[in-house]
Amino acid sequence: MTTKQILLLLSFAALVPCHAGDAGAPNIVWVNLSEPEEKRVNMLIADIVSADKPMCWNAYEAHIYMKERPNGVTKKLVREALVNRDANSLHRLNAILSSYRDKYTKGLDGVIAYASGDQPKMIGLTIGDRLPKTDVVAPSQNRNEIEASFCMVMPATVRLP
Repeated sequence: MTTKQILLLLSFAALVPCHAGDAGAPNIVWVNLSEPEEKRVNMLIADIVSADKPMCWNAYEAHIYMKERPNGVTKKLVREALVNRDANSLHRLNAILSSYRDKYTKGLDGVIAYASGDQPKMIGLTIGDRLPKTDVVAPSQNRNEIEASFCMVMPATVRLP
């Protein structure tokens, strides 16, 4: 492919609206699997995604599904898929995320979950992937550490370089 053909292809791609799997605004489901820290971590994530500052994505169109999740995306399914890495659950979760439709999106980019325990961690899954990405959260779990971990597991399709 010539340089001219690549530039033409890239200029055309910029005109195409974003859908799941495309670079652009993230459409992500957030699931907190930690009962004891659920409210505190949810408040931190809400603060992080609503902050008026540059993030690891183009926040002007971000849709993070926190309170209402797509039908079928339960804590049990997310735990089985992301924490236990059950292949059937991963397949089912991918199918739900990729087929979801609403006024904001025609498919979701992925899911991010927080799990506590001996090592608190963020776990992210980009739709179509077979294995989730995990980042251990530092023990102090302050806002900056939670934000950094959240960005580390952000689906690669929407994360800024």
